[in-house]
Amino acid sequence: MVLRVNDCSEMARLYARHDKDQWRRFLNITHEEAQELISTVSRWTDMTPNKKAELRQRVNELLDSEDIPQVDSDIMNWRMPKAFKKIARSGDVSSPGETSRSVGQSEARQLPWDPVRDSMQG
Repeated sequence: MVLRVNDCSEMARLYARHDKDQWRRFLNITHEEAQELISTVSRWTDMTPNKKAELRQRVNELLDSEDIPQVDSDIMNWRMPKAFKKIARSGDVSSPGETSRSVGQSEARQLPWDPVRDSMQG
């Protein structure tokens, strides 16, 4: 079986030989890893092969410690771009030195321009 990047999650889970609980845990682990990495690397494809191998080793050590089957590079290459995109889309990205804004400021920037609302703000 060959795993393609655009295969569905269920296909990837079967390829990894994980049950549903193991797969959920793998997704959580890789999401947490992507959150750590995204402040220094914005896309999976920007990571060097050595860094990808180190990450896969770290993920496999965590999986091993929980008696979950290890994953190969095909699974990592399927999963990590999705994890990076999900984090970037959710806005859960903080650059080094960036301070968090208040919710009101964040929402105001995301709303389209409103002449009544925006003219009342000083």
